[in-house]
Amino acid sequence: MAPSASASAATYEPVYGNKIIKIDGDTVALPCPTIGVGCTEKVCFLDIDAPKTFHPDREEGLKLGLKAQARLAQLLRGQTVYVEGIRPARYL
Repeated sequence: MAPSASASAATYEPVYGNKIIKIDGDTVALPCPTIGVGCTEKVCFLDIDAPKTFHPDREEGLKLGLKAQARLAQLLRGQTVYVEGIRPARYL
């Protein structure tokens, strides 16, 4: 998950995957550079749309959202992720 060779190192921020909070399959919360209680930045993945985990009245969607969240956690575990800021999260 490293940035391409043509990318400027200043554009990307490395984040250790185990420190990323997985909200659902396409949204995470990144820890702030300066550690503080409740300090996170919500990020939605570009061009990915996964089922949400925050609709308890939609049981089937919730099951799929939790499955997507678990898969994302599996993919990020032990990895260094490089984040490039494009725009603010859409689902705030």
